[in-house]
Amino acid sequence: MAIETFRFDGQTVVVTGAGGGLGRAYALFFAARGANVVVNDMGGSVDGKGRAAKVASRVRDEIEAAGGKAVANYDSVEDGEKIIQTAIDTFGHIDILINNAGILRDKSFKNMTDRDFDFVYKVHLAGTFKCTKAAWPYFVRQGHGRIINTTSASGLFGNFGQVNYASAKLAIVGLTKALAVEGKGSNIFCNAICPVVASRMTETVMSPEELMNIRPELVAPFVAFLVHRSTTSETGSIFEIGGGHMGKLRWQRTQCLQVSNNTPISLDELLLRWNRFNCSDPSRPSSDAAYSVSPSVNPAGLRFDGRVVIVTAGSTPTGRHICKQLASLGACVVINDSTGTGSIVAEIQHDGGRAIGCQIPPGKSDILIKTALQTFGKIDILIDNDEYPLRRPFGELTELQWESTVHDQLRGNFQLLKAAYPYMTRQKYGRIVCIFGSNVLGGNVGASEQCAAKHGILGMAKTLAIEGRKNNILVNSVSVNPEAGLSMSEDCSQHISPANISSLVLLLASDRLPEPSSGLLLEIDSRSCSTVGWQRTRGYSYPTDGNITPEMVASKWQTIVDFDNGLCDHPKTSQEGVKYVMESAFKGKRASTSKL
Repeated sequence: MAIETFRFDGQTVVVTGAGGGLGRAYALFFAARGANVVVNDMGGSVDGKGRAAKVASRVRDEIEAAGGKAVANYDSVEDGEKIIQTAIDTFGHIDILINNAGILRDKSFKNMTDRDFDFVYKVHLAGTFKCTKAAWPYFVRQGHGRIINTTSASGLFGNFGQVNYASAKLAIVGLTKALAVEGKGSNIFCNAICPVVASRMTETVMSPEELMNIRPELVAPFVAFLVHRSTTSETGSIFEIGGGHMGKLRWQRTQCLQVSNNTPISLDELLLRWNRFNCSDPSRPSSDAAYSVSPSVNPAGLRFDGRVVIVTAGSTPTGRHICKQLASLGACVVINDSTGTGSIVAEIQHDGGRAIGCQIPPGKSDILIKTALQTFGKIDILIDNDEYPLRRPFGELTELQWESTVHDQLRGNFQLLKAAYPYMTRQKYGRIVCIFGSNVLGGNVGASEQCAAKHGILGMAKTLAIEGRKNNILVNSVSVNPEAGLSMSEDCSQHISPANISSLVLLLASDRLPEPSSGLLLEIDSRSCSTVGWQRTRGYSYPTDGNITPEMVASKWQTIVDFDNGLCDHPKTSQEGVKYVMESAFKGKRASTSKL
């Protein structure tokens, strides 16, 4: 028998959603390696309905029958503090938290209700937050903790009929990155995995032989390696696992265009160099490698005559530039801002433009859309502009603060898009641009709320880009230096110019955007402008007809995470996202990926 160097004797592992599938595989594996296991599962159906305590009890009984230690917990992840308290009451401490619980409520965007959105949010994102928040003080106090969060290909790339699910799953990536930054000083490591495994959803579309090739037991050893005390090289990372394959993903910028705060970006240059302004030639450029653009206000002849545009947070420096430039190019502008819009509306009207101002709160998006319709008769373009975020350390963050920031932003964004979408669908035309601070992409201290919320909005946008394309509705996102928001003064030249942001947004909102023209994430700072996409290692694939151990994972780790061997690719769709997993699992044979 091979020596088990990756043991968990005396450590306590909490696994949510552990009554079946991947959660059960985790629970059994860690128990077999010496851990105390809290088996959490309320026993609901795939769509979250019902309760059945027996599913958690059954796994606990399996563990105890094999000589392991386990306790069953039947609480919802919405009551995360109760789950963690079970670990403390039974075993005295918690060392590892695996946030695995999940449900689905798939529907096309036009048919999705607030309830569908909220239900998925509560289980996936709020549940992950609440369990982690309850475990965090114990991790900090003992100077050790490991967290695994669960994302999906739908979250990373978007997927038709899953705006709610994709939003929650990419928000989890944002939360993971923020927790990794905050926790590292306390020896708390947090990573996210994108597993492809057999589940209740795939049982109806795959044969038993196919399901064996993506069995959850092929994933658990990887996670065991990642959460072991000796593994300290990874935090804030994203991994794809399944079918014997293991690889790593990270955000990657394209070769970029160099910009200046002194003059606006040239739209002509953006159009001319658009072939370099996508993920076909990714790199991590310095300013020296960037492509310089020449100054110009509007040489491309871009006009918005007859277009009706809604701009949120329109009184911020960035919002003002966007509104004024749109109005100067013929657009009718509906400006919404909680702080008031009188001065910017007056400026536009003084210059001969058409604009109205609103102070409509996020939860009343239908009123905002109706205001645009009653005043100008239609809605063509929606620019969802971010406001400067508050920062709070995760340990000090309350549940109420989380809900008021994350849930309100995500739900408010969902409702705004939902209110505008039917009109855009009916007229077979729409442009949506979401703008947020760039500090969220890599995580930041005190930014767990914003990292989660903005990643969630990005996940929403990626999926809506897929659904809206057939009706000529293009959806893109812009990540900017946060200092360009509410806190930026006009003479703050060391920060990004709002005029540069405005020029980029106008191109995305126009009819002149070359392909690829939807589902993009663009990043702009004080020196450069680029697109951002996923870069993935080629990774390593083990045979599916045998067992995998953490020791085997350790032996191939450098291959799994190698971004420098010339074998990386840049997946853009959920199908491309599971490519290597499916190749490993099925060796080129066809298998359905619609439910993965």
